[in-house]
Amino acid sequence: MLKLLTLSSVLAAATAHGIVKQVIFDGVTYDGPYPNYGEEQEFKAQGPIRQVKNLDPITDIYSPDLACGRESLPSEYSAEVGAGAEIEFVWNGGDDGYPWPHQVGPLLTYMGNCYDDCNNVDPTTVDFFKISEQDMREDGQWEQASLVDFATAKSKIPGNIQPGNYIIRHEIIALHNANEVGGCEFYPSCTNVYVNSDGDSVPGDTVRFPGGYDPEEAGIYTPELYNQQEGITGYQQPGPGIYNT
Repeated sequence: MLKLLTLSSVLAAATAHGIVKQVIFDGVTYDGPYPNYGEEQEFKAQGPIRQVKNLDPITDIYSPDLACGRESLPSEYSAEVGAGAEIEFVWNGGDDGYPWPHQVGPLLTYMGNCYDDCNNVDPTTVDFFKISEQDMREDGQWEQASLVDFATAKSKIPGNIQPGNYIIRHEIIALHNANEVGGCEFYPSCTNVYVNSDGDSVPGDTVRFPGGYDPEEAGIYTPELYNQQEGITGYQQPGPGIYNT
């Protein structure tokens, strides 16, 4: 059951953030790079996960960083996966294996077709379709809270999409400061994949980032989290609906 958020818990959470440290496709693990903290890199990420500048969230909903993270750098690599593959995202709350620190808010996963090499695409021009979303469980706890205990966030590649190069955009939206417009925290992470598929579907309900969210829409601005002792029901996920295979 979701309890009233206290000022102390909000302040503590606001000082800790994190990144996707690993992505797992059907049991095959790919490590992500550490943040570069603004230092020039002699080489790009040696895996499919894009490198970000630091652990901080995106709070400007109109920033180009909303696409793939803080000043994210492309990777020259793509993970080769099959349509229908199971995905797990391992979140860390720091460089040294600390757990993800936040508990309130949804987990969302999108995919976007690069139509070419994803290393050279500007992620703000990619049309993303949503493949999964998780928010509150039946017990009243947020699915995000399980990441504090080192659980993985899960999704699945649709089984009928056309083959090709895609960016998987996985995102945590943290709502512990979302009682004010602009208080929502976004933690997007992007991974390059090549999908082997016999399908030919091209999802049509797509969005671009920035542009996919509105700062005052339900699911982004959520003052009701602070106004109810007994939790909330009927949380409305932001963005488009989930693509149905």
